[in-house]
Formats: sequence, C-alpha cells, structure tokens
Amino acid sequence: MRKTGGPEGEKWVLSDTLDEMVKLCSLLLEEKNSFFILSLYSMGFSALIADNLVKTHFQEPGQKEYGELVFTDRAGRNLPLGTVLRLKK
Repeated sequence: MRKTGGPEGEKWVLSDTLDEMVKLCSLLLEEKNSFFILSLYSMGFSALIADNLVKTHFQEPGQKEYGELVFTDRAGRNLPLGTVLRLKK
C-alpha cells in the first residue's frame, strides 16, 4: 500500500483506501434513521462500484440512489464529473 497524505507530500490514492473507508463508515451508522453519501470525483469510478461497496459492507442497506454527477454545457452535452451514491436507513 502506498503512503497516504503525509507531511512530506505523499500522495493519497483513493483506490488504495476506498474499500476500507466504506467498511469503517458502515460500522459507524445506526441501524435506523441514518444516511451515507459517497461522492467519487475521481474519474474511472462508476456508480456500480459505489453500489457494490455498499452491498458488500452494509447489512440490509436500505434505500439507495446512485448515478453520475454531470455538468451540462451550453450545447446541451453532459460532461462527467464523477459518481454519487446516497443510502438512507
């Protein structure tokens, strides 16, 4: 594993720690009346990756919404910005 976010300018790489971060977040949430939002602004992560992470780490995930974050330009084209997942328990 690469060093992440150190005082000597080490690079933090999302793909190295994402699975562990989602797992730890799943341990923090209450069984009811809680929510989890995951925004992935790194290109290359699909909304399906976010969905699979939640399926892996959350017991009975609850209501999920996930998709792409986009910016619509003046010509009407949707430009990708990343993905998002919202989970409500």
